[in-house]
Amino acid sequence: MNLRFIRFLCIGFFSLSLWQCQPEAPSTPTLFKHHPKDPYRINMVESQFFEVDTKLDQVIEGKEGTVIVMPKACFLYPNGKAVMETVKLELAEALQSSQMVLSNLSSAYQGELKETAGILFLKATAEGQDLDINPEIPIYIEIPSSKRKTRMMAYKGTRDENGNMDWYDPKNLESYIIPLGLELFNFYPPNFKLEVAKSLPIGKNQKISDALLDSLYYSLSNWNGKSGTMMVDRELKGKFEVGSHNHDSSKIDFKQAQTKSGTNFCGIDPLKINAIRSEDYRDSFIGSREFQKRLQSLYFCRSGEILDIYTNNLDKNLWELDSLVADAIKNDSLSQVFRAYQNEKLGSVQGDNIHVSILKDYYRKKLQSVLKQFREARDVVVYGKGSNGQAADDSSYSRFLIFQKKKKVSLSERYGFTWTDQGWLNVARSCPIDSCVSQKMELLVENGNSFDRIDCYFINTSKRSIYPMKSSDSKSFNLGSPENQEMLIAPENSAIMLCLAVKNKQYFFGLNYVLTGHSRSIKMDPKPISPNNLAIKIRDLNYYTWESNSDFELLSALRQNRNAQPKLQWNQSLNRLRETAFPGCRDN
Repeated sequence: MNLRFIRFLCIGFFSLSLWQCQPEAPSTPTLFKHHPKDPYRINMVESQFFEVDTKLDQVIEGKEGTVIVMPKACFLYPNGKAVMETVKLELAEALQSSQMVLSNLSSAYQGELKETAGILFLKATAEGQDLDINPEIPIYIEIPSSKRKTRMMAYKGTRDENGNMDWYDPKNLESYIIPLGLELFNFYPPNFKLEVAKSLPIGKNQKISDALLDSLYYSLSNWNGKSGTMMVDRELKGKFEVGSHNHDSSKIDFKQAQTKSGTNFCGIDPLKINAIRSEDYRDSFIGSREFQKRLQSLYFCRSGEILDIYTNNLDKNLWELDSLVADAIKNDSLSQVFRAYQNEKLGSVQGDNIHVSILKDYYRKKLQSVLKQFREARDVVVYGKGSNGQAADDSSYSRFLIFQKKKKVSLSERYGFTWTDQGWLNVARSCPIDSCVSQKMELLVENGNSFDRIDCYFINTSKRSIYPMKSSDSKSFNLGSPENQEMLIAPENSAIMLCLAVKNKQYFFGLNYVLTGHSRSIKMDPKPISPNNLAIKIRDLNYYTWESNSDFELLSALRQNRNAQPKLQWNQSLNRLRETAFPGCRDN
């Protein structure tokens, strides 16, 4: 990043953003990423290039986690003939705020500030020709998201020679679900794995393992009506005794657990969780990212029977089941969580869909690899050596961070859609009219016309929206158009007003934090800044992160207990495990 900024100093960075009205869709959308004279071309988000064998179904994945599915024969020459040669695919991903600012990728549409999930550029060529996408065999695109939001749509985009973006022709996203495999997800209650790590060592078990976690969790079942009795698997390597009961969980008919689990049992019976981890559910929505999110919320229900609404209706749309669960939950705040899930309008697993079939195989193999690499990297950091014999060195923690991010991106929620166009595209949503206000925001830079170049932005960090502010004199910058200097904005959100300027190859930077929903005029005096510090300031715009605190908390607990002596206060650990396994019953 710093080298790019230094290189950029020699050529120039930002130029004045010229206002352009929002026309109808252009008759011939450009396939250029940017024009030769685009003032933002030097620091434009970088492209990645892939070679695609069009004779086979193909999947490629970008550095930021964008996945593109290309069924065979999905590309066409301009004359309509199917491409059977190797295709060169160009992909640029702007999924972070810093990338959008540096590339001047505005999220506005028809004078409205959009909330953006990600902006992409896509172009396919073969034998020197720009290709078309077969409308009968479209490609399928998924971009990762830290949190899936409702009403997102995919917009086509073009870019003029001054670097201004024009978005048009919004399209609904797909709503089907992709099962990824039951073995790839964490079916334990929130923080259960962390609580086990804090309790280590347990008997002869010095390390955390799937066998240990399963034995401890399933032992909390009320099998035979003995609620809270620990029944630890005798076959567990490094066996240990807890309380007065041992139990071989492998001898239980887990399919019967759903009906034998007592109605008086508070929370989800762990044996029900074991039941849905069977092969019978492998290709259902139970093994999807979307259900994993819902399961973590279900653990806060006092009634474990609510889980049955999902497991007994695998053929229905997920949003329909979300609605039934929301009706069944007595807790108002938890019910609203499932209303929000319902509003995502997620459908069902499409077994005969070519894109789903290709992605299912791809994700399963990818996740298996990523999770294995993550665990190996974590073990090296914790214990000094991984199961594959890799010893710790100075780069061990860096490798852990790399695979932690890969794991988080791979398990993240996704926005998916079929696509038949090339060029720029934007996954974004409008601000609901009934919850937005028309706001005027003026930014005054008294010495703005003294700079060789100055650009100012309004960035809604809460909603991930970026808008180049308009100015006719380089001193007064406004939202909206010169005629109507207002814009619909969701109120009470955090936002940033930011200016970047250059004079005689010296850079200047100014930033103010504001709260949306209140029209105001703010003065700013950009100060000199070095290229390195400018890179840091821009990078800080990435207000969200893929980092998961649970991964780092688990790492800390494992490192703290790696050389600990066996704990004598097992009853205390047992009580904490019970509280963690049944979070909705803590007041019971």
